[in-house]
Amino acid sequence: MRNTLILLLFFIVAGCCRIKENNLFNYPVHLIEDLDEVEVLSVTKIQDGLDLANFQLYDSLVISFVPSGSSFMSVSNYRTGESTQSLCPFGRGPEDYLSVSPLSHISKDKMAVVDAMKRTLSVIDIRASLESESTVVMRQCGLDCFGDCSPVTSTLLVNDSLVLLFNSAAAINPDKPNLALSGNPDYILFNVNSGEALREYKCFKGIPYKASSFELAVRIKSLLYSYECLNHVSGKVFCAMLHIPQINILDVNTGDMVGFRLKGRPKLDMDDPYAYFVSACTLGDKVYALYSGDRKRVRWDPDSAGPCSLYEFSWDGSLCRKFLLPTDFTQCASDGNRLYLSKITEEDSSLFFVNL
Repeated sequence: MRNTLILLLFFIVAGCCRIKENNLFNYPVHLIEDLDEVEVLSVTKIQDGLDLANFQLYDSLVISFVPSGSSFMSVSNYRTGESTQSLCPFGRGPEDYLSVSPLSHISKDKMAVVDAMKRTLSVIDIRASLESESTVVMRQCGLDCFGDCSPVTSTLLVNDSLVLLFNSAAAINPDKPNLALSGNPDYILFNVNSGEALREYKCFKGIPYKASSFELAVRIKSLLYSYECLNHVSGKVFCAMLHIPQINILDVNTGDMVGFRLKGRPKLDMDDPYAYFVSACTLGDKVYALYSGDRKRVRWDPDSAGPCSLYEFSWDGSLCRKFLLPTDFTQCASDGNRLYLSKITEEDSSLFFVNL
């Protein structure tokens, strides 16, 4: 009996590690051929010494998610390198924040942030904040209807009233010894005026709810993490997945979602997951996804990382072009006119523009 229980436990743990991709999605996933023809791109360095961890561009400014003792976001001029101000002050006051979701999207002069500790969703007016040297909140609502959700990893401002949130993973329950995971990853559309959850898209199926270790639970928790950007005209969201070599297109209006997986790439391995797409941004009528080159995330050494690739997609998921970059980069971003890349090392962080 004891041997039987040990064998059963082994299969349960092994099953958590070997998650089948086709058991994850409630939408069709098509295999697409990678491109043999690769164009080589050159880049031009603009500035060193900027805060470029999880950043977005606004005019000539870099807005970065850099939590510190006094605030959660920094603003700097990428032409001069000068730090101008901070946003989202840390504190317990009515205008302060205890936590802030990663910066994933700027819509014209606005961005949406979630404070998971205070359970609030806020729309911040960037231009008014810069002019007043404070954080100007246009609208704010509570997120009590979210229940025991995990921290939000993406906030896309669809319009002045609607925000699309994505909690990319279920929450780890620290009170349970088997590291149970509760909830389901999903995109949720919120009305920031009323605080009402208008729609849950239910794109994903359940994930394994037990893990043999905290480390494995964290990996499973980040299983469906992706980098998103929004097309305001069509209402479509482009999602580049981190641990699976796949992009997804979600239609916010219809709820339809479809995936496109690069053919010939390895299967999902949560014991030693790969890092595939590490960033995404939109420029003109195309979407660009930064591809890390199949390097292992867990064992990645920044000093030995090879060059990245940049994929160009259309908004229907078609792969248009593939570019080889001269070195390893961390993130891609757009100011609406040009495409930019960041490179972060232990010594410095640099911003480049891409010569498309």
